[in-house]
Amino acid sequence: MRPRGERRATMMDGRAAAESCEVLTRHGRAVTVVPSDVEYLRHPTGFPHDLTTAVPLLLHADVDGLDAVAWGAPLEATYRLQRGRFRDYARSPFIAEWGPAFAVLSLPVCVPTAGVSEVVTSAIVQQHQMGHVAQSCVRGSRLGRPCGRCPKCARKDLLSFAVSGRWPTDRAIERQWRGREARQHLLVEPMKVEPVLAHCAHRYLAEGGRSALLRSVAAKAGPRTLRGTG
Repeated sequence: MRPRGERRATMMDGRAAAESCEVLTRHGRAVTVVPSDVEYLRHPTGFPHDLTTAVPLLLHADVDGLDAVAWGAPLEATYRLQRGRFRDYARSPFIAEWGPAFAVLSLPVCVPTAGVSEVVTSAIVQQHQMGHVAQSCVRGSRLGRPCGRCPKCARKDLLSFAVSGRWPTDRAIERQWRGREARQHLLVEPMKVEPVLAHCAHRYLAEGGRSALLRSVAAKAGPRTLRGTG
């Protein structure tokens, strides 16, 4: 939430997330929303560390009787799977640097989706009766209305197409990925979340897609690797 008198601009918009929490509450799920302005403590605005999102949880740990700190990072993010690369999660900053601090608070780090590919989590979202409340975009102002321009929207939309098998036109795909931020994710070496992009690109081509951009993604990533995901 924006502090009173704060004039600095930010691309983040928490209204869609708040709507998701409201929907979950109406369906009988136990949800606690903790107002926070922690992203305004730094210049420029934003989260200074991946673990910053745990601040409200730590402040409520005793009140709510919590016994772990959990994130929903999927397989690729947890182990930083890339072409020829792998991160031992036990040596990541989450565990190696901050694990002892969380342990002192009796809040060990838990990543329940660490063994599940983002392709599979996307399939779960599409099939689950509450899947419509899952929205990864942090810039869209309404639930069900992601911004459609950020890199996360580009990847999540591509995943949704790959999982469902319902592809938009080649032009629509290329228009979304040719935005400056999304394009930058394809230009780095290796590409960000490369196994997921590779899976989507190869599936798209196998189903007759003709986008030159996704053909380039497939060529850059090499042979398809997530064969067990459909």
